[in-house]
Amino acid sequence: MKSKILILLLVAAFAISAFAITSFAAETVQKSQNNLYLYTVDDNNIATITKYLGQETNVTINRIDGKYTVGKIGYGAFAENTSIESVKIYSSVSEIGESAFEACSSLEKVTFVEGSKLTKIGEFAFYDCVSLSEINLPEKLTSIGSEAFRNCKSYFPDLSSLNSLKEIGDYAFSSCGASGSFTLVIPKSVESIGYAAFYNCSGIGEIKTDAENAFFSSENGVLFSADKSELILYPASKADKAYTVPNTTVKISDGAFAGSPHLESVVLTDVKSIGSSAFYNCSHLKSVTLSESLEKIGSYAFLSCSSLESISIPEKASDIGIYSFRACTSLKSAKLPSSLTSIPTGLFDSCSSLNEIELPAGVVEIGQYAFNFCRSLKNIEIPGSVKVICDYAFRNCTSLEQISVPGVSKIGRFAFQDCSVLRSADVSGISEIPAYLFENCSILKDITLPENY
Repeated sequence: MKSKILILLLVAAFAISAFAITSFAAETVQKSQNNLYLYTVDDNNIATITKYLGQETNVTINRIDGKYTVGKIGYGAFAENTSIESVKIYSSVSEIGESAFEACSSLEKVTFVEGSKLTKIGEFAFYDCVSLSEINLPEKLTSIGSEAFRNCKSYFPDLSSLNSLKEIGDYAFSSCGASGSFTLVIPKSVESIGYAAFYNCSGIGEIKTDAENAFFSSENGVLFSADKSELILYPASKADKAYTVPNTTVKISDGAFAGSPHLESVVLTDVKSIGSSAFYNCSHLKSVTLSESLEKIGSYAFLSCSSLESISIPEKASDIGIYSFRACTSLKSAKLPSSLTSIPTGLFDSCSSLNEIELPAGVVEIGQYAFNFCRSLKNIEIPGSVKVICDYAFRNCTSLEQISVPGVSKIGRFAFQDCSVLRSADVSGISEIPAYLFENCSILKDITLPENY
């Protein structure tokens, strides 16, 4: 019995070894007879191009050495080739791998032969192909990977005929169509659109969805979920100065309005959640009316909205992300919800015009960089509930004249650094004086320290 088991184990081990040797052999890298390609061949005699060695301006991808059909263009195969201007890809290729043509800066045109079997374009496949302006994406394509066409500034995505396309990855077409204007059409088959898939596509003037699409819809050129409960993308070049979000919408997606240059006012009728970077760099946005039902503001939501003048955050919105209003340089006043217990990291960082704000009575902690570089802030009353002021919280508040926080037990490093006109400070409750607490506070004379100092 034992001998039979031993024999079976030896047979299994031999089979595994044979399989490993076969697999290894199948993955052996070969060089084509014309010295243009390195490639591997699988058990079905289908080749994967692993490296292009040539410098031709016009490349045709068909068969290798007249006998191997190319099924895949592998990882980084053509990456950083600056000679190629056009590529013609025959129908056998079913996949373009990660970074396959990344940074081919002279590549202008990609042609897929009729009957193309291509189903997948991998991550970064055409990333930074800044000259690419023409590509006829095949009808069988099902997946476009993250950042696949990112920074292809001359390319205007035409997805209208891709009725097999299901997935568009994060940043897939970010910064495409940088000049001019075009309509983005979402075909009927698309089920998933990744984060910032069309971010900074400044040429998008309108978004349309196929009437048969079960996942997305459009209204007035704006992209929504099918039931319009979520606003997914507002076209960057839409010329309207004012926009009111439909009352069916309860969520604004991450980056939904990011980079919109024309918007001056927005009304969020019944919105409960604003995604991260939702209004990032809306440089002309002056007025935002937030819904009383709002509960969440994502991180960086209004980052660099340099024209925003005031903000009133509703009472229910106690979930506020980091740096939500950073670099809103025109922001003069802000009202916070009374339910807020912590001022998030960098909430008003670099809001150089902020001169009026009242902290809620229940705030326990003021986060890092919360009021960093708020150069117009002359006075701020810190509630007795506050126990912690984090690093850099009021650094470079060059108009701040006095600070009284006797109930605070911990203050972080550089908290009041470069508050150049600070005259009086009471920090008598802290157990330890942090490094550089009042560095460059050159006229500070009236200071109350803990008794043990």
